[in-house]
Amino acid sequence: LRLHYTGILYKQMVQASVSYSCGETLPTVHGILNGSVYLPSGLKNRNVSWITWSAENDFIATLINGKLNTMINIRYNKRLHLHTNNGSLQINRLKMGDTLTYNVHIVYQDNSQNNNQVKLVVHEKINKPNLETSANFSTINTCNVSVICSTTQGFSASSDCDNRSGVFRCSESNVTNSSVGISITITTKGNTIVCNSSNLVSWNTDRIEQVC
Repeated sequence: LRLHYTGILYKQMVQASVSYSCGETLPTVHGILNGSVYLPSGLKNRNVSWITWSAENDFIATLINGKLNTMINIRYNKRLHLHTNNGSLQINRLKMGDTLTYNVHIVYQDNSQNNNQVKLVVHEKINKPNLETSANFSTINTCNVSVICSTTQGFSASSDCDNRSGVFRCSESNVTNSSVGISITITTKGNTIVCNSSNLVSWNTDRIEQVC
């Protein structure tokens, strides 16, 4: 059924290919696991004959002569919505496997066409990091503390803190692991040490109060 459907679309594309534009790579979209995202189409005007969205060479959603179909690929069963006003594709209940490059092909009523690409990256929600002291040395007038903040992904950052004359300070630490897209920042707020762990779509914190 999919091969037959694909053949029909290919035939229509060949018949319509009077003017063709390669289009552009649109900005990367970031989403959170089990959340929803909108993939922009780059639609130039509403005088559209048809729109097709595909991923990994498989059609997943189409709008052809006003007829909408988002039930083509079982992988996205009941998770897609193609917005007819702007051609954007909404993906609901995101899965980690939805991290792909999506292609949108648009044919206008004057037979001009363009292809655009949108990369989607799905991230897990950030869990609460673990902030703890690794060393603590105190005297009557001073307090020196070393802390380490770690995430459930095994990523960590450390900082040295001290309290002199009632002012608590840490050597601010801001570390990013680009391979997993996670950042850790250690700061102070009053006499509280705060660790913030974040990615592009979520964040979480842990804190230690009254260290000295």
